[in-house]
Amino acid sequence: MPLIAIMQGISYPNITALISNLSSNDSQGEALGINQSMQALAQAIPPILAGIVVSLNIKMPTIIASIFVFIAWIIFISNKKSFSINN
Repeated sequence: MPLIAIMQGISYPNITALISNLSSNDSQGEALGINQSMQALAQAIPPILAGIVVSLNIKMPTIIASIFVFIAWIIFISNKKSFSINN
């Protein structure tokens, strides 16, 4: 658990800075507000869903997590070539 907190402490400020820098001055507050709302939802919904999944079968969270990791890997591999850094 401490590792998760450390990584969130590193990534959240960077994500907020990226959103702030990429949005215009007029829409900066709206973009940051939407980001904060999405982060709150991302921290509220998974425990509820995990409770439902565990009530079905104790092994289901591991199985579902591995399926999602596999899907994320497929998406990453399929989009890897489309990313480029232009300076």
